[in-house]
Amino acid sequence: MKMKTFSSIQAAIQGGIFLFVGILFSVVGMYLNFNVDGKVSALAMTCYIIMTGFWAGVIAGLGGGNISRMDWHKGNIKLTPEEEAKMKKAKLPISPMWLIPLVYGTMQLLAVAVLAAGFCFGLFPDGLPLYAIIPVSAILIGGHAALAAKVMSAHLLYRYVNNPRTEPVPFKLNVVREHLISNVLANIVINGALGFALYHLVFVNPDKPMPLVLMIGDMIVTSFFVSILVPAGTSMQAENEAREKWTVSPDRGGKPLPGLIRQNLRYILVSECIGACFIISFLVMGIQSFSIWPIVGIKAIQPAISGGAVAVMAAYWGTAKGSQEK
Repeated sequence: MKMKTFSSIQAAIQGGIFLFVGILFSVVGMYLNFNVDGKVSALAMTCYIIMTGFWAGVIAGLGGGNISRMDWHKGNIKLTPEEEAKMKKAKLPISPMWLIPLVYGTMQLLAVAVLAAGFCFGLFPDGLPLYAIIPVSAILIGGHAALAAKVMSAHLLYRYVNNPRTEPVPFKLNVVREHLISNVLANIVINGALGFALYHLVFVNPDKPMPLVLMIGDMIVTSFFVSILVPAGTSMQAENEAREKWTVSPDRGGKPLPGLIRQNLRYILVSECIGACFIISFLVMGIQSFSIWPIVGIKAIQPAISGGAVAVMAAYWGTAKGSQEK
């Protein structure tokens, strides 16, 4: 497959994913919680598009780059003479890898912010109804993710293929720098902001705090999604790093790798156990309800711990798998 075709496919996939995410949370998180007489303020929608677009661009760009590296190793990507020339001019990779999509996504986000503000304040200064919220969220967030994936899938591949590392990074250092920090920070910000959006009515009506049973249900669901979403990209990147000799394999003492199902069951178990520790602590302390800021804090901290734990596990197994493959 030609690189141009591959990049377009990645743009369609990543853009489609975040188009759906943008619509879903614009309705569930914004409209249901922030609407006044059926309209969400232009300021709230602009902030939502910018914040969600930021993470969509970074995640989509990083995902596109990781998938292109994976498919390159599998021999699924063939470069044209023009693309080979571009690869030879590629700059050295930057460690950690997520810095490149972060910088690119932030620069591209400036245009998204201008478009979002122009649409929201220019066409709907008194607030956006649902029929306006859905398309603007889909187009700007999904489009931003699609373009980031298209650009980064080629850009990151060229950098890593053209500049093999001469000295591998120690395994533990690589895990912390490439996987632990990024997943902890991302989960703190994303889930903390999501907590405020989802439970905004608790902020508006402080006399109606969130009952413990709802927090327990939220933590169980959040733990599950963290255990599924975090390892997918982490494992893929770790495999690439091992194949490209960017890091050394952990010493497993000859133990066989657990299968994919067993790995995922362990991710779920660890993430849910961390959530259970929080729940038990609430019960022991006799907490029966939560105001908005404890909700935001819990929504930020618990997924960050769970995300960091499963990221380390996924990096461990992904690096081991990549090291075994020739």
